[in-house]
Amino acid sequence: MSNQQVLGVAPKATLRLLAVARYHLKSCNPSEFMTSVRQASKCISMSARCKEIEDGRRGGKGPDGDVVEGKGRLHEVLGDFGRVFVGRMEEFRTRGGLGGGDVVEVGREIEGMEYGDVDEGGGSEGASGGWYERGKSLGLGPGVDLWGLSVLGGEGRGEDRGRDEEIKEYFGKQALRARDQRKAMLAAVVGYERAIGFKDMLREMGRQQSKQGGSEPSVEAKAGDACNELGSICLRGIVDYKRRKVDVPPRLLSSARFWMDRARGRFTGKEECREAEVSVMCNIAMLLRSSEKLEESVDVLQEAHAVLEQRENGEECWDGVSEATAGVYLEMGVRKRREVAGRGGEGDGGIFRQKNIKKKEERGVLDPIEKALAIYTRLGNEAQVAASNYQLGIFYGLIWTRQGDEAKAGDKLRRAFGHLENARGYYGKKMGEEKTAVQVILDLSNLFSSMGASNQDTLSKSVECILSCLPSFSPESVAMAQERGVKTFNAWAKEMEELAVKVEEKLLAVTLALARIEKAKWKDMYGIVLKGSLKRKKEGGGGGGGTKVVHEVLEELQKRLKKG
Repeated sequence: MSNQQVLGVAPKATLRLLAVARYHLKSCNPSEFMTSVRQASKCISMSARCKEIEDGRRGGKGPDGDVVEGKGRLHEVLGDFGRVFVGRMEEFRTRGGLGGGDVVEVGREIEGMEYGDVDEGGGSEGASGGWYERGKSLGLGPGVDLWGLSVLGGEGRGEDRGRDEEIKEYFGKQALRARDQRKAMLAAVVGYERAIGFKDMLREMGRQQSKQGGSEPSVEAKAGDACNELGSICLRGIVDYKRRKVDVPPRLLSSARFWMDRARGRFTGKEECREAEVSVMCNIAMLLRSSEKLEESVDVLQEAHAVLEQRENGEECWDGVSEATAGVYLEMGVRKRREVAGRGGEGDGGIFRQKNIKKKEERGVLDPIEKALAIYTRLGNEAQVAASNYQLGIFYGLIWTRQGDEAKAGDKLRRAFGHLENARGYYGKKMGEEKTAVQVILDLSNLFSSMGASNQDTLSKSVECILSCLPSFSPESVAMAQERGVKTFNAWAKEMEELAVKVEEKLLAVTLALARIEKAKWKDMYGIVLKGSLKRKKEGGGGGGGTKVVHEVLEELQKRLKKG
């Protein structure tokens, strides 16, 4: 076959082979997929050699459009291999015994066939050499580390070397599935980025890629999705560091942002990728939130709404952004409250602390929480509406005694009761929320107590309020907690034992104060609480024992109060 004949036949054969490769990929047939990909690569190499020979004869120069398109399509298929592998890992492992490293090696092998350097240095775990070395031309930095997904070049390399090793160790200890996911997704990114490079080269030659059948997303969109997934992998690592209360390595933070920014760059300006861009922006906002950059996080989320323009362009996506925004606002308000007023309230069992707070500080707490409440109410998220009400109730309870006049104090007090009652209405009926229900009730009780240590009416209401936590310590609640598993139950029992002590301490203090005011009615009730306290201490807690004693005390007090 002549060179001219090869140049006429090979491009079509390449596209057919790649179509066959896609079919085998969807069918999860790895051996046939790799055979088709290798054959397609050989066709491309054959076309390139024939083009060089013809150019030598005729004095021509420059790349052949069919070869460039073939290479672009080939690398796109390699990118698809990485993404499909991540989604169907178990099938690939069962049918072909493949791991993430195998996906990487296929890419290195194909690129080696193209450039004639398949044995070039640089192992599949390395950050340089071979396939990864060429990442430079993709704008991925001097190298991309498979372990930490870090961009290893740039400023601060020496300073962060120790932390880079820490990241490598952290990711290296992950389960095999997570390691394979990381490798395959990075392979997908490199494949897609190289495909985009060839597509751009083809455009510079004044030629467009031939259209593929079906509704296949653009290679830019695929690259964006893969980069976003790499950013998400980094983000999950950051969340895990935070959970373990360990400082997050700066390189991991910068790497997460690098991949997310790169993903967004692939989506920006493309109407069909609008929701994908918003998804990336939500990840960026989450990253900023994890770095305690709450104002910046809100800015990104507001920008995400601007990208969507209106809710009709994607209702679920719009509401997701709204919910994320509300979450940041709520955290912002809680942080500010603790900053200006300490951790008063929150079921701590103590009288609400009186704080001198400036008007500006007050608005700095209330504004974000009220915004969160408004958003959650609009979305119908009852759990977060209750959480927002709880935070507002705590804060109003902290500041009501420090108002300029009686009218303002009364208004703040009414607001405190209103928000806490709303929170109690939700948590008191929700199974699994016993801990929060008791905390809210303690705060309500403390609020009544703060209205006057010698006021019989408010002290009586404080006791009645505490009695409303009776269901939280009931045998039914204990049984429901046991059904959630041993580990969950033990954690639940420990928390409820601690709250039982706070409830007991509160009852002792309030019934004693009432007994001093009206001995005939409250002396016996104080005795009931005191006996219960001694019994709990004698028998010891653990395994729900303390909750049982408190439940008995609350039941007995309730009976006495009903009798009058």
